Amino acid sequence: MPPEIAGTVPAAHVAAGLVDFRAPWDLPVFQALNGQTSAAVDAATRLLSSRAFGLAFALGCAALLLVVLRRRAWPRVLALGLAVAITDLVGARVLKPLFHRLRPCYALPPGAFRHVLIAANQGSLPSLHAANAFAVAAVLSLTVPAGAPLALLVAALISLSRVVGGVHWPSDILAGALYGTALGSLAAWGSRSVERKLTGSLGMAADTHRRRGPDS
Repeated sequence: MPPEIAGTVPAAHVAAGLVDFRAPWDLPVFQALNGQTSAAVDAATRLLSSRAFGLAFALGCAALLLVVLRRRAWPRVLALGLAVAITDLVGARVLKPLFHRLRPCYALPPGAFRHVLIAANQGSLPSLHAANAFAVAAVLSLTVPAGAPLALLVAALISLSRVVGGVHWPSDILAGALYGTALGSLAAWGSRSVERKLTGSLGMAADTHRRRGPDS
């Protein structure tokens, strides 16, 4: 079956000056994943790559934190939101312009791949879909380990959908996953440290109050 083009990118979205560089394994892995074709695969690819699904994943993880940790969850929920915000901002404003890498849907000749998703030609490395998803998964995994397998699976599926859809190289995904995991882990560690300090301060205050007595 010949490759399919399932969308076009408006010329106004194309940026000049991007560089086409690849890891030795990028093209064969890309072709293997991007070559998966069926109506169900295409539908799943579009769903997993949608902003709505990414938002639902983040909100679902935040809700799980609230259910499991209750009042203690807020530092972790804030850490989750902060991790995604920083990952996205630094990735878009610093890393993508720094690497200035051409997406496969612009680097490869028309007809040589399946273009299921639409993406502006504004830099491919790292994949921010992967980075954001793994930042969320890292915060949840380090806070509620029982939820780690499902969170990591969903993050991996979101990430792989970008390759299946034709808009990212596999190494974009790997870099995004590592980057997001690092920032998510740092945010989770930071929230835990803040929580311990607050708990310690409140405990000291309560102990001081008990020593002085209620009427002092």
